[in-house]
Amino acid sequence: MTDHDHEPRGAVARHLHYRSLTHRPTGVWAIYITHPGNVLGQAHAPLIRAEEHLPTVLFQSGVSPRRFLGACLGCTWESEQEFAHVLLAVEAAHDHTHPGWRALPAVHPRPKSGPAKRWLNQVTAAYPAGWFARGGPILTIRADRADRMPLPHRAPGGRGYDLPALPPVHASVPATPAPSPTASPLIPALEGRTPHARLHAA
Repeated sequence: MTDHDHEPRGAVARHLHYRSLTHRPTGVWAIYITHPGNVLGQAHAPLIRAEEHLPTVLFQSGVSPRRFLGACLGCTWESEQEFAHVLLAVEAAHDHTHPGWRALPAVHPRPKSGPAKRWLNQVTAAYPAGWFARGGPILTIRADRADRMPLPHRAPGGRGYDLPALPPVHASVPATPAPSPTASPLIPALEGRTPHARLHAA
């Protein structure tokens, strides 16, 4: 990992250091714009360490192409590897903050019209109890394989990420996760493949 000797470690400390610099040299790490800790419209809001592990992403300012690190708002953890794509850094951060997220069911996105409450009830029932309140992510099937961007604050409740999963290879059938809501095409069958496997399928 490329590091600057004068920089502190951890997302909160690094971002506060970045804010403190009048002239920001190339390569200083900071929380990536729009990600937790650096939300649009709140760039200068007070930033303190979270009371629980929450994922975010660091980037090196002024460096092209961009380099990213997974990071945590609740401790000083940072991914050992630098990534060229923000999604990979977000995934690494979730491995730290929300172990087991890769085995969760991938669901269809929230409907733009129609049974939004039904969708929310079924998704909440299909995920672990209290998952979204703890800032856990939701995995949504993106019809467009090029749509690979992680969406911060887009999980139910607004704390966690919406992470992309590729559509199933075969036509989906209703699933019955355990514990599960009534079988519904809102939660397609995983067909023996984890969401992460579909995420990185060619």
